[in-house]
Amino acid sequence: MKTPKEEYAVYPSLSVPARYGYDLHTKSKDEPIVVVCGIEEPKIHLVPSELQEFARQINEAITHDLGLESGTCEVEYRGLTASVDFYAEYESRIGGSHDDGSVERYAEYTGDRVCVRVVYDQYGREYPDYAIILEKATQLTNLSHTKTRIEIYEIARPANIVASGCWSRKLRTQEIRKEIAYMMRHLDAKKFTHRIVEEE
Repeated sequence: MKTPKEEYAVYPSLSVPARYGYDLHTKSKDEPIVVVCGIEEPKIHLVPSELQEFARQINEAITHDLGLESGTCEVEYRGLTASVDFYAEYESRIGGSHDDGSVERYAEYTGDRVCVRVVYDQYGREYPDYAIILEKATQLTNLSHTKTRIEIYEIARPANIVASGCWSRKLRTQEIRKEIAYMMRHLDAKKFTHRIVEEE
């Protein structure tokens, strides 16, 4: 039989050594308990400034790893791992009329939603309070009082706006480039161009 120095256990895992089973069972039925070298391992504690940094790193992962596209990523910070779902939200829009009388339908980016599904440590213990805090903090860092509007118009007739999109926040540079490229994808760059309007 292994000595306590070689054991670690997570209740209610089947790996709990028999000599620990009774003590762990009577101490907690709801939360796993970790024993390392015969000593209970405390849960990780993060102060508010560390949680803010954790949220910032989640935003970085959403921007750079996911490229602001819907998907899932995992972010590690100070012994904890956050499993995050990111949802980019779009709405269908109809652009202005062209010379041939046709209209174009395009997708307008209207916002996003972050869901921190779970935060856990290396032993599999979950931190539901941190998941709630990080989800709120991550969404708040995405908010802005500045609105962004992109208009695609005919160079010869600036009043002729053939497509437009409005966002309730200030877009990042890469987002603006992406939206312009999408809205201009079927247009002649020699005849049409864009303008960006930001309002408080």
